Amino acid sequence: MLSGQIRAGIESLREDELLGAVDGAVRSVARTAGRPQSAIAGRLPYEELRAAAARVGRSQAQAAKQWLTHSWHVLLDGVVDLDKGPRPPTPSQCLLELAHQMASDKLLSTPLRAVGEDLRAWEHLLGRCRAALDADEILARAARRRRRAALVLGGLASVALGAFAAWAVDRQVARWRVQELLAGADPCAVEGIGRGDLGRASATQRRGIEQRLASCRRGREAALLAAQREREAAQERRAREARRQARARRCAAIIGAVQDGSFEPRPGDSDPAEAALLGRIAARDLTAADAKLLPEGLPCADTPEAARMRAAFAHALLASLWSWWRAGPLPPATERLIADSRGVLPERAVAVFGDHVESIADRALRSGEPPELDRARRLCELRAALGASGGQSCPAVAAYLRR
Repeated sequence: MLSGQIRAGIESLREDELLGAVDGAVRSVARTAGRPQSAIAGRLPYEELRAAAARVGRSQAQAAKQWLTHSWHVLLDGVVDLDKGPRPPTPSQCLLELAHQMASDKLLSTPLRAVGEDLRAWEHLLGRCRAALDADEILARAARRRRRAALVLGGLASVALGAFAAWAVDRQVARWRVQELLAGADPCAVEGIGRGDLGRASATQRRGIEQRLASCRRGREAALLAAQREREAAQERRAREARRQARARRCAAIIGAVQDGSFEPRPGDSDPAEAALLGRIAARDLTAADAKLLPEGLPCADTPEAARMRAAFAHALLASLWSWWRAGPLPPATERLIADSRGVLPERAVAVFGDHVESIADRALRSGEPPELDRARRLCELRAALGASGGQSCPAVAAYLRR
């Protein structure tokens, strides 16, 4: 027998359990014999039964206390052998044999022997009750019923054993199952506890189950909320990607039209100012204000078509030189944009730009004005960065400023 079952069995030998079993047997016999319960109860020594049950209850309480306090070594051994005889032992025999096996441990054996002896007296008293009913002439007239009643009353001698073993074991095993689920990492595992195991769980376990169920609900609510947020985030990512792809397609079409010079602003454009700028880039007719734009401020600068847009803007700047050169030097970032576009700009556009810069340099030399000369120097440096050559004015400006 498992030592955990022994503890549960001892705890089950309470006074109310024993008397409740007697009352249940009386009701069963009364139904079988067709007699009132009072008639059956009147044939039993109830005062003696109550006194004997009280003695068992007192010694049981002391034994349960001692077992809980001092049975650690039994729990470690795990199993105590109580089944030595050829016939099933009575409850009192189980306890007395257990006390005998643990004779070296007086703190355990003494209370076990006391409850075993009190339980043996209880069993003898139940035997007298059975004999009294067996000898009753009224019950004797229904032999078959009487035998059944005798069997039921005889079962009283096994009531304690059933409580001590089957019921206790069943309850303890159920509590072990509950405890295993409570100890698991998943709080929702307690939802799998059956109704029977839930009814056998201890008060502490039931509180633990309620706490785990609450934790499970909170976890599920958090998981649902996280899943909802993830779905919303995924939808937003898909929508953002769809917008990005649509913008990329739109920009590809726009830049294609800008490069071939066919783009024209239309009434109802979502951004009229941007459409007007694209129209001027397509016509290669930029204003002085347009020349001050930084590369990151160009339309479609955040799309895969940004490089093509920068090249188209650089081409338009070269073609619009006379519109912006007097407004001052280009921003350094814009000058780098033009220089970086050298490989994609048409040779004709670079050559014409170089010729125009030579004219501006010549005009600056003739004026001798420092601002004119400085603007000419910057343009000559940009011309050189594009690989344009020829003429004497740009070298002359550089030589003049070095003096």
